[in-house]
Amino acid sequence: MSFRHTVILALATMGCVAASKAPRAARIGAPNVLQTPVVGRWERAIEPLNWDGRDIKTRFGAAVAYDGEGLFVGADSEHFSFGSGLYVFAAVRGEPREESAPLDSLAWVGRFSTFPPMTLGDSVAACGGGRFFAMTSTDTTLIFTKARGGWSVDRIVPPPAGARFRRRWAGCSLSDIAAAGEDGSVFVYSLERGKWSTFRTEKAVDRLTVSARRLFFAVGPSLRILDLEKVSLLGTLPLPSRVEAMAAHRDWLFVKLVEDSVVGASNILVFRFLNEKWAAYGELGATVGVVSIVAEDGIVAAGMPYANDAGHSAGAVQLFRLKEGRWIPDAKVLARIAIPAQHFGAFLALKNGELVVSAPGDPWVPGCAYVVDLVGDRARPEKAGESPIILAGRRISFFAFEPPSHFPN
Repeated sequence: MSFRHTVILALATMGCVAASKAPRAARIGAPNVLQTPVVGRWERAIEPLNWDGRDIKTRFGAAVAYDGEGLFVGADSEHFSFGSGLYVFAAVRGEPREESAPLDSLAWVGRFSTFPPMTLGDSVAACGGGRFFAMTSTDTTLIFTKARGGWSVDRIVPPPAGARFRRRWAGCSLSDIAAAGEDGSVFVYSLERGKWSTFRTEKAVDRLTVSARRLFFAVGPSLRILDLEKVSLLGTLPLPSRVEAMAAHRDWLFVKLVEDSVVGASNILVFRFLNEKWAAYGELGATVGVVSIVAEDGIVAAGMPYANDAGHSAGAVQLFRLKEGRWIPDAKVLARIAIPAQHFGAFLALKNGELVVSAPGDPWVPGCAYVVDLVGDRARPEKAGESPIILAGRRISFFAFEPPSHFPN
């Protein structure tokens, strides 16, 4: 077993435990994993730790994944600081305690990190069934499953021999994990069979997304559709240019093309699976600077982290809704307390009408994440008119390791 695998083996014995009411630091399991349990609150903010007087530049919100029960927020750092890793929260709901009940709060569960420190917080996704996955900077895949009181590392999967992943381009379903390789390959790991399969392409893969048993990945100005079970090509969709962002949900596919430096804004292309094939189904309205898209039944959210609606590069999220068979622009989501260069909308996650928006900031602007309700009375815009605005107020920002008791509830 190689060194790059053994450095994270201690994670396998660690289970995130339920939040303690006493805010205290505790070492859980192996001594190289630190968990700081506190009582979760929406507006609790903890200032970043300085290392030798310098800002450690930890980007809280470098990735987000949410399945309605658990929220994983990634934090990465160019210095591999003690604040990097995966921050885990559990959804707390009102009565009746089921997924359809309103989300009351998020309880802080714990943080997964590695020692020696390595990048862990920039690639994470929810697979469904209480399962999440993340990739480390050594191309090792960690699979997390829901356990009593939290989540634990269920499986540590080494990469295929000689493979190097593009960690940002990865996704998963209930039964498979898919990742783009630096050499132009697509790698698919079957959770049932416990092994990798490889699909070769002639060029590098730009983007990919997973929906059910289908994998959609971009290669130059085209989109390929792969059957995850058989790891075989189902079809190809030609496109006018390369892909910037995309999302798939059930029989819908949304593709944002790379913007032309002269023309600027471009529409989000819509495809639908009809009569056993994918066909163009119109376009969403023109958007500028979209880098992330998520979709669910009747809702599409497009993240624009460089939008200037609330300040220079403060960011915004544009919503679209399906009404009478047509996708039309809906409200725009802004941070209630907008900060220039915070990049609200850089990464998104959506489940049961609850939208998680990452605002990772930059080296001098601390990052955070927001949770926004998009269904029922909870989604009522606070500013009406031709361009309704929803202000996101439920903010999460954690930076190790100031004592939480210093801050009001």
